[in-house]
Amino acid sequence: MAEERLCRYSKTEELDEKARDGDVQAMIRQALSQDSFRLMFQPVINITGSEEKQYEVFLRFHT
Repeated sequence: MAEERLCRYSKTEELDEKARDGDVQAMIRQALSQDSFRLMFQPVINITGSEEKQYEVFLRFHT
């Protein structure tokens, strides 16, 4: 006798599964939908003595 099952499609669950499997595009889409990007910066120190201030800016997301 065949077992009956009902499966519901969820784009969010599919995206989560792809992100867990290492699909970079899915990881980025998931980070966008969950607002998990973080803008970070750090100063760049000039060892030659220049007084000009510079910073590196990073856009990071947690996986």
